[in-house]
Amino acid sequence: MEENYKEAFYEVNEIIEKAPDEISRMIPNSFKQLIKDNKSKSYNKDIDLNNLNSLKKETIVILGYIYRDFLCDDETKKKILKEEQQNLENLYSFDKLFDRNKKSPEFETNKLIPITKDKWHTSILNFIKKIFS
Repeated sequence: MEENYKEAFYEVNEIIEKAPDEISRMIPNSFKQLIKDNKSKSYNKDIDLNNLNSLKKETIVILGYIYRDFLCDDETKKKILKEEQQNLENLYSFDKLFDRNKKSPEFETNKLIPITKDKWHTSILNFIKKIFS
């Protein structure tokens, strides 16, 4: 596992341990054990629950999943899942991926430079001239 994720698991573990009991009890013990088993052994950082701005991006993502899956109510969870689905649909929509109406300036046909080829006998004649000059 990448070191970034091990460090993020360390930070998540520290936050769960410092969280109030009513929040900590909502997270399954199997998930807490998974976090403890995969956290970094060498990373050491003091986490202040009042200032979470210094957390890693991976930590924030994991905390978002914990909130979505374990802490929020069903209505909020459905709303979050619907928003995530809309974001994915917008990001990977068929129209955006295969939009053929937009022309890229690099591939406009009227801006291509025509290539002129010499006739085969002209190429041979030029080659012989290079040899003797």
